[in-house]
Amino acid sequence: MAPMSQLTTGRPRRLPRAVAALASALGVVAALTACGSTSGSSTVQLSGEAAATMVAGPSPSSTTTHNVTDTQFAQMMIVHHQGAVQMAQLAADRAVTYEVRAFGKRIVAAQGQEIERMSAWLTAWGEAPSSGQDGANGTGMAHSGMQVEGMDQTAVTADLKGRNGKDFDRQFLTMMIAHHQSALEMAKVEQAEGLNADAVELSGTIATSQTAEMDEMRAMLGRLGA
Repeated sequence: MAPMSQLTTGRPRRLPRAVAALASALGVVAALTACGSTSGSSTVQLSGEAAATMVAGPSPSSTTTHNVTDTQFAQMMIVHHQGAVQMAQLAADRAVTYEVRAFGKRIVAAQGQEIERMSAWLTAWGEAPSSGQDGANGTGMAHSGMQVEGMDQTAVTADLKGRNGKDFDRQFLTMMIAHHQSALEMAKVEQAEGLNADAVELSGTIATSQTAEMDEMRAMLGRLGA
């Protein structure tokens, strides 16, 4: 065995890589623990996307954040949808063309769900379920859901109830195309001036779906003929 003096005064031995890596990791943990001990909790500083994810609060779509445009969009679109559902239910019950009956059922289901969704928003926002206004309002939206081709909802319903056969089907499609057009106008205002992310998103969905439905109804009218 070499003398003790040679063991203590010779060139230092290098640590194996695995041991060195472990020591480095323990040093990082110790440093983080020391930083956290001054405030009573451990703190790890992140940067970039990870940091943004950690500190981001709830998005506007999950809060009650809204403005007057959002409120009046929801209030008036509910009224507008209620009129559409009333007309569509008549089509589902009375249309003689299968595709018109099926289309009426689709509108009842889809717009009924949207009414429930918008009603829940108004409740969460602490707003009234209806604006109680006719005509234009401060957002540039109008209660056009109350007017279809110059008739109010009561007159439209009475007109449809007085028709039968393909005459009913044609009039329903004609009235519903006009009804959809007014919805697009309200959706356009919401997209431009709304604040609540859910309401703005729904206005975009309405614009897309009802534009497609208008094309579908025009095609049905073409197949029904004059």
